[in-house]
Amino acid sequence: FIAEKASGSYIYDKKGNAILDFTSGQMCSVFGHNHPKIVELLEKSGDKAIHLLSSILSPPVIDLAKKLSSELPESLSKCIFVNTGSESNEVAIRMAKLYTDGHEIIGFSGSWHGMTAGAQ
Repeated sequence: FIAEKASGSYIYDKKGNAILDFTSGQMCSVFGHNHPKIVELLEKSGDKAIHLLSSILSPPVIDLAKKLSSELPESLSKCIFVNTGSESNEVAIRMAKLYTDGHEIIGFSGSWHGMTAGAQ
């Protein structure tokens, strides 16, 4: 399948057939493809750094971290932003092991959380 365009919850083939998108990840599954507010923010950020490696900070990332931590209890005052579900799961596993001093984890089989061994 080759998607010609995407909008909202749909992807479209070259004939214009709309297909409900159950497969796209990250932002598209939450907000829909080409959500007007996201497009507006990307256009505003067009001359700045839009997407960076997780370990490289930018002013918007720092502002978001401050805003998030101001809404949470003091014990949840640190943020880590990552790019993929794999990274999210690896961080969650690492945090759980550090907090519990344990080494074993339980996960669901047949689910998809990324390409790394910890995420699978």
